Amino acid sequence: MNRLAFTASVMVLGLAGPVMAGSNTSSVSQTGNGSSATIDQVVTTAGTNNDSSVTQNGNDHKAEITQKGAGSTNKSVVQQNGMLQESYVKQIGDNNSNDSFIKQKSDHNRAYVTQYGTSNVNKSTIDTQDGHENNVYLEQTGINSENTSFAQTIGNNNIIDVKQFGDGNVNKSDVTIGVDFNKITVYQYGDNNKNTSVAMTSTGEKNDLHINQFGSNMINDALTDVAGSDNIVNVNQSGTNGKNKAKTTIAGADDNLVNITQGGLGNDNTADTSISGGLNNTVKVDQGGTSNVNLSTVNTVGSNNNVVVSQF
Repeated sequence: MNRLAFTASVMVLGLAGPVMAGSNTSSVSQTGNGSSATIDQVVTTAGTNNDSSVTQNGNDHKAEITQKGAGSTNKSVVQQNGMLQESYVKQIGDNNSNDSFIKQKSDHNRAYVTQYGTSNVNKSTIDTQDGHENNVYLEQTGINSENTSFAQTIGNNNIIDVKQFGDGNVNKSDVTIGVDFNKITVYQYGDNNKNTSVAMTSTGEKNDLHINQFGSNMINDALTDVAGSDNIVNVNQSGTNGKNKAKTTIAGADDNLVNITQGGLGNDNTADTSISGGLNNTVKVDQGGTSNVNLSTVNTVGSNNNVVVSQF
């Protein structure tokens, strides 16, 4: 795409010194087409707050926000109304409180959020509404951090990709898709983590939900809720000396496929699947590995539903 040279660029630098902690605030508003906004906020004094906001109305805009520091509070807000928008947010450093919010409305938009460091509290919210072929990419990486992500798409052919990596973290992912041909993929990897992933289809057909949780000494919860037909749910939980739980609910929907795989060494594995009022649904549960305690419960109400459970 050709982006016209309407560019706003802001750099804010907070220096260390014998002064009280301060704050950096930046706000950009653009109306029209083909504009871009770049904000860089860098602090070297603990306790400094970074606050950025970008609002873009029109088509083919680009927003980039980078916030770096240690012991700081970082907040970014991007709102884009129109097609062919791109948003990039990076919040980097240790001992930070990071909060990112992106809202996009319309078609063919892209949103990217990266939050990483040690001992951080990270929160990211991405909301794409009333649009098609939108992509959301969210990555939270670090050690001894608390990571929370919320993502929602309403429309067709949208993609949400969530990655939460590192050790000693508390990871929470909550993702909702609506309408048809959408795909959710969640990765939660690392050791000594507590992982919770919620994936939901509010409406629609032919959606794919994939949850992957791996590591040692972990507590994994994967919760999926399906409303609609011809959807695919894949849950994969594995590792050593952990507790894995996968709970799937399908209500009043037909021709769905649920695959739950739980393996590893020395794990407590629980798979709970419930189908109510649907037809021609298939549930496959594989619980294998070494020295695991496996429990699978499947309840179906409806006709021509198929259940296959393998424990080994």
